[in-house]
Amino acid sequence: MRTRQENGLLTTVWIWIAFLAVFQVGSARAAGGLSRSELVGYAQWLQAMAEPSETPRLYPVGLTEQEIVDASFARRLTAARALIDFEGTTSRAWDIVDFKSETQSLNHARVSREILDFEGALQWYRTALKARAPQGLDGPLAHEIFSTAIMSGDSLQVLEQLLNVVGGTDLNERADAVVLAYRHYLHERDATNLDLLMEKVASQLDRLPSEIVYWHAFALVHLDRRLEAVPLLRKLAREASLAGDLSAAQVTWYVQALPDNLLLLDRRRDALRLYQMLGSSADSAPGRWARYQIANAYLLDGQYAAAQPLYAEACDAAEPAQWQIRSCSLAETAAALAEIRKEGERHGTDDIHNP
Repeated sequence: MRTRQENGLLTTVWIWIAFLAVFQVGSARAAGGLSRSELVGYAQWLQAMAEPSETPRLYPVGLTEQEIVDASFARRLTAARALIDFEGTTSRAWDIVDFKSETQSLNHARVSREILDFEGALQWYRTALKARAPQGLDGPLAHEIFSTAIMSGDSLQVLEQLLNVVGGTDLNERADAVVLAYRHYLHERDATNLDLLMEKVASQLDRLPSEIVYWHAFALVHLDRRLEAVPLLRKLAREASLAGDLSAAQVTWYVQALPDNLLLLDRRRDALRLYQMLGSSADSAPGRWARYQIANAYLLDGQYAAAQPLYAEACDAAEPAQWQIRSCSLAETAAALAEIRKEGERHGTDDIHNP
């Protein structure tokens, strides 16, 4: 039995074999427009897919499970004491200096959040922000308050925090909160507020972190705005280090999104180069999808004998998706067309199958 490291090494080897098969070393730019750095970067994304992060960050708090446990432990020890005097504390006159300070207000906000009193937590956060004026929100605090608003389930509270985030002049200072806003509004399918967020981000996109570029591209694809999305997806290929910071699902989305959207924009040669690289991971769902797309290309080019085994491979999937079910009939069609073409060779009519 192979170890996980050996499996990862084999996958990496196959990715680079596929890469070399579709890219001529020494060429400044691959045929079809993809640059050397984009192809190399895409190979790095594939490697990240083969070796996913084992410590995903949980939505919406943005922490790993262990980080949540570590951060919560100390506050859980004080939660019982906080419950005893919580009612008295919140009902005191708020002009007492002790409870108008930023530190005390943030402590009460975090204890409130710990005991799932999100409305109370947001009230204390507001008090803390008043105390720190004119400094305002910084990155970690913006994310903390935004995630609390999301956990409250109150759309008005979330909208208030969105306006706080996009109201800043430099979104770099609130990058984590911006990412969280994208994830929330995409999940909620809230086109109005998503558009507000995207408009603000687009005005600063050239100087924002790669993770925001990723989610902006994700949103553009979601909205079928492919002409705008593809340049950003290519930019992400050149900034492949981001892949190591994303979850397996997020990396998987990207390695399919780039060739899929190139294909939909009729950049067929570019798309097929990437599908050939992705298809080398035949034991993964994205790899099977890539090989299915390669089979489609063979079929359109009249290479029926080459298409048939790839369709048959997709047809044999253990848990087939709809496109894999369709490949079963396409495998039969490709086999039949191959026989017809072979028969046509005897009569000199096989050229009718050429595209």
